[in-house]
Order: sequence, then structure tokens, then C-alpha cells
Amino acid sequence: MNKTGLYRHFKGNYYEVLGIAINDANERLVFYRQMYEPFGFWLRPEDMFFEEKDTEQGKVKRFKKIGDSTENMMGNVDISSLRIRHSENEEIYQIRSWNKEERIFEVINVAE
Repeated sequence: MNKTGLYRHFKGNYYEVLGIAINDANERLVFYRQMYEPFGFWLRPEDMFFEEKDTEQGKVKRFKKIGDSTENMMGNVDISSLRIRHSENEEIYQIRSWNKEERIFEVINVAE
């Protein structure tokens, strides 16, 4: 299943999933960026990203895929210099390497 693309959070904001990241603990994380200012980059555990949330309207997906990315938004970005924040523990990660075709990123925890 291709997980890249555009997603809407159940509270309304929009995000673009860039791929799956693997950290030193071999945890699978969704690597995504927010589509509103300040356009930050984030990691969230894969299970949590795709889980359902209980709301007043019943169960809904935390993030719902609404479309595919239409252009290479990362084409001009030096990904080795990105600082990526973990959504749950606020730790900062950096990309060590990546497989461009499979959109798999190897990330390491860095002190900031």
C-alpha cells in the first residue's frame, strides 16, 4: 500500500506524507509535513498515524487520505539538513539515508 499523499487530520488541517522512517530502535514512523505555516516536518508512529479516534460523531481516522501528491515538493530540499520533530516525545531527528524509490527514510535522534 502506498502511504504517500495528501491527508486531512480529523480536526481539519492538511498534511503531506513523504514516506516511512525507521529509527535506531527499528520503529516505523510516518514522515510527513504540515501544509500550513510554518510547514514543519514531523514523525509519528505508523500505528498511531493510521489509527481511529473516538469523537462525538463516533470513530474516525486520525488522518484520512484525500489524494496523491501532484508534484515533487521535496525536489529542491536538502533533506540531510532537515530537523524533524517526533509528534509524541518532541525529540529531534535527522535523515541519515533514504531510498528514493521506496520512500523509506533512515533517521537518527540528534540533540538540538
